[in-house]
Amino acid sequence: MKTLIVYSTISGNTKAVCERIYGALNTEKEIVNVKDIKNLKVDNYDNFIIGFWCDKGTMDKDSIEFLKTLSNKNLYFVGTLGARPESEHWNDVFENAKKLCSENNNFKEGLLIWGRISQEMQDMMKKFPAGHPHGITAERVARWEAASTHPDENDFKKAEEEKKDYYINLKQGFWDIFLSPIYGMAKKLDVIVFILILGGFLGVVMKTGALDSAIGGLLKKMKGKEKWIIPVLMTLFAIGGTTYGMQEEAVAFYALIVPIMIAAGYNSMTAVMVIVLGAGSGVLASTVNPFSTIIAANAAGAELSKILLPQFIILVASLAASIIFTMRYAAKVKAGEYAEDSKGKPAVKAIDASKVPEFTLERKFVMGIFGLTFLVMIMSLVPWKDLHVTFFEDWHEWLATLPIVGGIFGFEHAVPFGSWYFNEISALFLISTIMIKILYHEEFKKDDVSVTNTFLAGSADLLSVALIIAVAAAIGVLMQAGGIQDTIVYWGEELLRKVPSQIFGVLAYIFYIPMSFIIPSSSGLAEATMPIIAPVADLAGSTKEIAVVAFATASGLLNMIAPTIASLMAGLALAGVPYKNWVKRTAPLMAILTLISLVVIVVMGFLK
Repeated sequence: MKTLIVYSTISGNTKAVCERIYGALNTEKEIVNVKDIKNLKVDNYDNFIIGFWCDKGTMDKDSIEFLKTLSNKNLYFVGTLGARPESEHWNDVFENAKKLCSENNNFKEGLLIWGRISQEMQDMMKKFPAGHPHGITAERVARWEAASTHPDENDFKKAEEEKKDYYINLKQGFWDIFLSPIYGMAKKLDVIVFILILGGFLGVVMKTGALDSAIGGLLKKMKGKEKWIIPVLMTLFAIGGTTYGMQEEAVAFYALIVPIMIAAGYNSMTAVMVIVLGAGSGVLASTVNPFSTIIAANAAGAELSKILLPQFIILVASLAASIIFTMRYAAKVKAGEYAEDSKGKPAVKAIDASKVPEFTLERKFVMGIFGLTFLVMIMSLVPWKDLHVTFFEDWHEWLATLPIVGGIFGFEHAVPFGSWYFNEISALFLISTIMIKILYHEEFKKDDVSVTNTFLAGSADLLSVALIIAVAAAIGVLMQAGGIQDTIVYWGEELLRKVPSQIFGVLAYIFYIPMSFIIPSSSGLAEATMPIIAPVADLAGSTKEIAVVAFATASGLLNMIAPTIASLMAGLALAGVPYKNWVKRTAPLMAILTLISLVVIVVMGFLK
C-alpha cells in the first residue's frame, strides 16, 4: 500500500503538519508540494492524503485542482485554518472538504488543525476598508493572536483522541524501533550513497600509491613542524563552518586528514578533533551561515547586523579554545599518552611513512585530480547566491543555453555551483574515479589491477559507516514520529514566557539543547521553532537576536557531540574512534564552549 501526501501551504502550517504525518506513517510513502507535481502517475499510489489551507471556507484552489485528477482513490485530508475549533466556520470547512473528497473518490477520514494566519494574509486584510466582510476588527485581531501559537502538541493530542483510526499515530512500539533504522537509511540515502562512492574513490586512489607518496613527501618537508598543520586546518574548517555550515560535507576530508595525522605521529582521534572541532566551532558561531543563522534570523524577524558581532566574538573564542585543546591533546599523544584511543581500526587506510613510494609523474597527475575534486566539491557547496555572488549561476545559465552543448552535457537540468549537495558530489567523485582509471590505465594494467573490484572493495570498507548513519538517523526518526519535539516546544514556550528578560537567553539556550538532539537539522530546527520562540522573546522583554544566538550556539554544540548527528557518527566510524571515547575526551572542551556562548548571551541580555 503506497501513500502519497500532497500538500499546499501558504504560512507553513500545512507543510509542517504533513511532514509530521509523513514521519509517523509506517508504510511506503512519498510527500510532495502540490506545486512541484509534474506528470504524476496517480495509478502508482493506493492512498492519498491531501493537505490544504483554508481559502474562503473550503480547500485552496491548488488542492481542488489536484483533486480533479483523482478518481476511485482512497482519500484522507488534513486542513489548517485560523478559525477557532468551536466555530461554525470550522464545521463548514470540514463539510466542504469532505464533500469535495467524496465526489469521485473513496473518502476515508479528515482532520482540521488550528494554525496561525500568514503575515501576508494579515497584511492584505488590514488594507480592506471599514465594513468589508474580511476587514480588520478587534475580534479578528484577537483570533489571529489566539491562533499564532498553533499548531501545538495539544492539537495533535486532541486529534489522536478523537480520530483513533486516523493515520496520525504517535505511539511507538517495538515494531517502530526496528523500522526506524530503515526509515533512517531512506532519510539519509544521499549521504550513504556518497559514503559508498567515496570509499570506492579512495580505494582506487590508494591503489595508485599517489596519496602515500604525496603525504609522505609533505611530512618529510615538515619534519618537526607537523603540529602547525593542526591550527591551519582547523581555521580553514571553521571558515567553512561559519560561512556555509560545512559539517556533513566534511565527511569526505577524513580520507585525507586521518592518514596525515597518523603518519605525523598522532592518532585518528586527533584527526576527528581537527575536523569536528574546527568545522564545529564555525557552525556553533555561524555568522553568515545561510542554513543556520540566516534562516533563523529570517524566521524570527531578527536583524542580522545585531547578530554578527556576538557570533564573531564567539567564533574567535571558540576556535582559539578548540585549537589549544586539540594541540595539547596531540602533544600528549606524541608523548605516548592516550594509547587506548589508538586501539580502533580506521576505515580509511593509514600511510606507512617508512615505505613512501616514488612520486612519479603519473602519481602527480592522480593527486592533481584528487585535489581538484575536493576543490570543486568545496566550491559547489558554498551558497554563492546567498552571499550575493551570481557568477556561477550566470555561467551555468549561459552553458545551459548553448546549442547542442547544453543538452549533451546535461546543463539544461543540472544545478549550478552553490546548489550542489550529496547527489551531485557523489557524481563528481564517480567522474574523478573514471578519470583516474583512464590516466593510470597503463600502470593498473602492468600490475593486473581491476579498477572495478578495487572500487567495490573500497565501498565495502565503508559499508559499516553507512549502517551507523542509518542508526544515528533512526533515533531522530523515533523521536519525531513520537511527537517528542512538540512536547518540548510546548513546555519550552510556557516556561520562557515567564522568565526575567536578563536570563531569557540562558534558558533559550538550555531549551535548544534537547531540541537540537531531536531535530539534528539546524535549518529544520530554525523553521520549526523560531516562529514560536521569537515572539516569546519579545513578550519576555528580551530580543529576537538573543533567541537566534541561543539557537545557533546550542545547535552548533550538539552537532559536535550528539549521537543523532549522522556526520559525526560517520566521521567517528571512518576514523575508528568509539563514540564513548569521543565524549570522554571532548567533554571538558564542550563545557568551555558552553561557557563562552552563555557569557556572550548574558552580556547581550544586559546590553539590549
